[in-house]
Amino acid sequence: DIPTFNTIKNGNAHIIDVYAVDTPSSKAVKLTNSPKTITCATSCTDGVKNGQETDIDCGGSTCPKCAAGKTCTDAYRDCAFQASQSEYPICISNICATCKDSDALNYFTQGTITLKNGTATFTYQDSCVSSTTLNELFCKGYTNSYPAYNSYQINCAQPGNGTSSCSNGACV
Repeated sequence: DIPTFNTIKNGNAHIIDVYAVDTPSSKAVKLTNSPKTITCATSCTDGVKNGQETDIDCGGSTCPKCAAGKTCTDAYRDCAFQASQSEYPICISNICATCKDSDALNYFTQGTITLKNGTATFTYQDSCVSSTTLNELFCKGYTNSYPAYNSYQINCAQPGNGTSSCSNGACV
């Protein structure tokens, strides 16, 4: 079988025969110094999952980070995120996703946790579990486990909090 472009782009060595076309006769002529051994280098732009990539042309230690919905093995190394927007990379069931906390552990504002995996978005809100107790959600940060968020139980009536009760997912 003659190797095709897709079969030789996997970083392995291949032995191939090299032919040239004889112009007057239009026949393929095998060159005298054939076969040749060629080694195809992997690339982060070749459209093939190869080398250390965790998905096509992304992830691993040498390629750009993968977008949400792509395959990952390590959230920090493989998954893209926007640190400027308090977004954390997560790798759930080997799929890159992001976790964003809208209130960054602000007990006085009802916040949301938003998980995005490229095809779906899940949103969870801070909530009151009693008239004085807040369930404050937050992203775990770089994680390879589910759930990608955690929660604190905050006693809004505790001295020093400056509040006395919980209402609409916030200490007031």
